[in-house]
Amino acid sequence: MRESSIESKFRDKVKEVGGMAYKFVSPGNAGVPDRVVILQGGKSGFVELKRPGEKTTPLQKVQIRKILATGCYATVLDNKKDIDRVIWEIEAWNPGKALDKITELEQRGMI
Repeated sequence: MRESSIESKFRDKVKEVGGMAYKFVSPGNAGVPDRVVILQGGKSGFVELKRPGEKTTPLQKVQIRKILATGCYATVLDNKKDIDRVIWEIEAWNPGKALDKITELEQRGMI
């Protein structure tokens, strides 16, 4: 499965729930996540998309950790079956969960 297939499905699902999933490019800041997601109720997060089995680069790991350290939501999505879970996590996000998210991503080998 290609990363673009996961990204397309993710973008469509975010739109379906009334949100936006903007492509994120930040000149001078390599390694930032692929998408900035904005949902109803002011909820937002950052999502790095990968094809199944593909790992984040060292720079992507640093950027995701930096985002989480601010209390913002960030994650890595590498399959279609987790799309609903990621959207739910953004909707339910509480900045106090950042350390738990870092631990979860470390255990999955994503950061």
